[in-house]
Amino acid sequence: MGVLAGVRLRARRGRIDIGAGVARSERLIAQGRPEEGESALRELLTACETKLRPDDRRWVSVRLALGTAQLALNRPQEALPIVTTALAEAERHRGTQFAVIPPLRSLVVLVSVLAGRHAEAADAAKRMEQAYGGGRDLEVLLPRYHLRGRWLQNLVLYCTGRFREGLDAGSALLPDMIAALGADHTDVSQHRLLRSAHLAALGRAGEALAECETVIATEARLAAAGRPDPGDRYDAYEQLACCLLEAGRPQEAEEAVRRVLAEAEDLKGPYSHHAGVLRRALAAALIAQGRYEAALPLLDGPAVWGCYDAGRHQMLLSEALHGLGRTGRAEAAANEALQAATVLFAPGHPRVLQIRTLLARIRASPAEMRTVAADWASHLGPDHPGTRAAREAC
Repeated sequence: MGVLAGVRLRARRGRIDIGAGVARSERLIAQGRPEEGESALRELLTACETKLRPDDRRWVSVRLALGTAQLALNRPQEALPIVTTALAEAERHRGTQFAVIPPLRSLVVLVSVLAGRHAEAADAAKRMEQAYGGGRDLEVLLPRYHLRGRWLQNLVLYCTGRFREGLDAGSALLPDMIAALGADHTDVSQHRLLRSAHLAALGRAGEALAECETVIATEARLAAAGRPDPGDRYDAYEQLACCLLEAGRPQEAEEAVRRVLAEAEDLKGPYSHHAGVLRRALAAALIAQGRYEAALPLLDGPAVWGCYDAGRHQMLLSEALHGLGRTGRAEAAANEALQAATVLFAPGHPRVLQIRTLLARIRASPAEMRTVAADWASHLGPDHPGTRAAREAC
C-alpha cells in the first residue's frame, strides 16, 4: 500500500549490531520464513533490554522491525501494541527521533485499521491531518503526511462500507495530492487504487478499471525513466485483475496477472508480499474459469495481509474446494474467511456479503440465500451485481 514509505531502520555503532540483526530478520521473512524472522527479532529485543539505555533510539528500529514481522505473519492485532510502543518511544525522544515520527504515526494508523480498530484509526488519522496541515493543532507543516492523514481516513471509510462518502472525500483529496506531490507520486497512485476499490465495491467496474489503467500507464512511463521500485505497478495489476473479475472477464484477469507475476517473484522475491498478492489474484482468475485444481497450489500457505484483503485468501480456498466437491473443507474455509473479514470490514461490505453468499451456496440453503440477497439489496442496492447474483441463486 505504500504506507511504509519514509520509514527507515537506523543503526548506530555499539556492541549490539542492530542493523545486522534487523537485516537478518528481513532476509528470513523474504525467504518465506517469517516465524524465524520474528524469533530472531525477539532475541535481538531481549539483548537490547540488557545492553541499551532506555533513551537509546535503536529501540525504535527493533520494535518497528518486529511489528512489520507480525504483519508479514498476518497478525495485525499483535503488531499494534508493538508499533504503538515504538511510536511512544520516538515521541518521548522527539529531538533525535523526529524524522521517523510522521511515518510511524502513519504505520500505527494503518495497523489499527487492519486490527479492526476503526474509530481509533479515524481519530488518529484526523490528528495526523491537523498536526501536519495547519490550524491550531499544527506541529510542523508536512504536506505529505497531512494528505496521508486524509488518505487514511478515506481507507477507514472503505473498510466501514461508506463507499459513496469515500468517493466524495477522495474526489476532493486527489487534486490536493497532485498539487502538493505531483501526479507521479506513489501516494497519488495508491489513492487512485483506493478510489478503484470504492468504485468496485459499488459495482462500478468500468470506472474502477479506468483508475487502475491510469496507474499502470503512469508506472510504465516511470519505469521507462528508470524508477527503481515497481511496487505500485504490481498493486495496480492486482487491483486490475480484481476489477476484471467483477466485470466477468476472468481470462483477461489471468493475462493481466501473468504479465507481472514472474517479474515480481524475481525482483521482490517469491515469498514477498507483492508476489503473494499476485499469486492469489491468479488463483481467483483460475477459479472464476472453473480451473480449481490449478488454483489450489497457489493458495498453499498463509494468507497475505493487506488493506483490501481480509478473508479473501480463505474465501478463494473455499471456492476451489467447493468446486472440487470437498464440501466439508469448503465450509470450514468459508467460516474462517467470514471470521477474518468481519474483523476488518463492516457487515455491509461486499467481502462479507460475498462470503455469506458462498456459505449459502455450499450449504444449499435457499432460505439463507434469500436472507443474503436481502442484505445485498439493503446495503448496496437492488441493481448491484452481488444482489442480482444472490437473487438468481435463490
